[in-house]
Amino acid sequence: MKGELQRVPSREGTTLGVTKIIRETSYGAKTMDLYSIEAQRFILDNLDEILRFKKSKG
Repeated sequence: MKGELQRVPSREGTTLGVTKIIRETSYGAKTMDLYSIEAQRFILDNLDEILRFKKSKG
């Protein structure tokens, strides 16, 4: 984690149910992104648009 680029959920993402947590594992502290059922549904419902946006940004 130290020195790594970290992304955090936007305010809109947090409202939708995207959260970031840190869990201790046998390999050390690891960040995990968690997605509520609503956030998962949003991603699936908008996957084509998300991929088009990603492709247009390079």
